[in-house]
Amino acid sequence: MNFDEWCEPWIKVTPERQEYFMTQLQREIQPGHSLYGIKKIKAVGERLDQDDVLFVLFGHPYYQLAVVHLTYTASQMSTQWPRTTFFLNTEDWMENCMKPDSEGYD
Repeated sequence: MNFDEWCEPWIKVTPERQEYFMTQLQREIQPGHSLYGIKKIKAVGERLDQDDVLFVLFGHPYYQLAVVHLTYTASQMSTQWPRTTFFLNTEDWMENCMKPDSEGYD
């Protein structure tokens, strides 16, 4: 996956923020959530104007990426949170998420 080009409001995650986001994700995911049980996930991007984080999913049967809207609370009562949108690959995410987000960003 190639993440060399970023369009605001999306930026590359620094190593320090990567660890922070991974810890927060683990706090929020509970049994029944669509990301629960995925063994290896890596934060690679964050949206500047929202609490959205782009994660690479290793070993997911269908998707390579997910944008997760972190809530910054402990696990929720509903498995709908944190809200998660899946993408087949980098091209899918760039075309259907990063580019549209960039067009509406000032």
